Amino acid sequence: MELLEKKVLIISSDIDRSTSEVLEWLIVKKQPFIRLNDNVCFDLDNIEIMQKQNKLVLKYNGEIIYLKNIKSFWYRRGSISVRNNIPDSIPNAVKIYLNEECKAIEAFIIYELDKLAKINHYGNSNLNKLYQLSLAVECGLNIPYTAIANDSSTVKKILLEHKSIVSKSIQASLNYQTKSNMYSLMTSKFENCDLDTSAANFFYTKFQPQIVKDFELRIFFLNKKFYTMAIFSQRNKKTEVDFRNYDFENPNRCVPYKLPVFLEKKLLKLMNKLDLLSGSIDMIVRGKEYYFLEVNPVGQFGMVSYPCNYYLEEKIAEILSKNENKKLKN
Repeated sequence: MELLEKKVLIISSDIDRSTSEVLEWLIVKKQPFIRLNDNVCFDLDNIEIMQKQNKLVLKYNGEIIYLKNIKSFWYRRGSISVRNNIPDSIPNAVKIYLNEECKAIEAFIIYELDKLAKINHYGNSNLNKLYQLSLAVECGLNIPYTAIANDSSTVKKILLEHKSIVSKSIQASLNYQTKSNMYSLMTSKFENCDLDTSAANFFYTKFQPQIVKDFELRIFFLNKKFYTMAIFSQRNKKTEVDFRNYDFENPNRCVPYKLPVFLEKKLLKLMNKLDLLSGSIDMIVRGKEYYFLEVNPVGQFGMVSYPCNYYLEEKIAEILSKNENKKLKN
């Protein structure tokens, strides 16, 4: 017998504290929910594509999930796949074919879930950062000069022109742990002396001028509104290049900040073009100039919510529990 109770479906990570705090608000609002953690692998029970309404029934750890009984979907973290049970003994060509069939099913599941999404899409949860920068310029936003290089001679020319530069990863973050240490790839200052220790050729790296900022902004975008926090990271040698290199003994001052209307209009235009319903935006400020760095569709928001008393967790729970089955529109 199919469940009649409308639920909120959340796919997240079991260690994501912000998700747990949103769910606490859903409990307060007496809104039933299903939380699935990390790399979610569904068993497919039924798919029917019909003239009036599609039917999609999934199983997860023995629990049946009827998509028609899901009122809203919040993609937070993790992956979505279907169990394939493809035996290793079959020919490789057949195995490739069956994997492609599974990918088609997974794409349809994501398509159906994204139609219910009220906060984040699964399909655009990892937007290309170079594409973001290019589109930001089209929307009238300032960006730092950006170059992708893999040889010392090119970097030397960039240094001559811009004097002080930083290196960054192009897209992904890297955390590497050994038995004794944890290594994280962060934004780093790149100087002439670094050229002396660099190989003539290296892997593709993103370079930008080091903008001596007055402060930086972390902006959480939700339901057409911007919730902004100013971070005075420039005053601390440890955090002036990358505030994620936290100084726990002398934390950065963080305060609520009101964006100028002209900037909100440009950012809203960008979020529309990126088809984002929410996201964490990074910007830096120097004098009267605002520079867009990137937007993370599934970025953290607790770090903005708590210091600034924005209560974003409650606002997200309210959006997810609304009765209308329509996703947000920018």
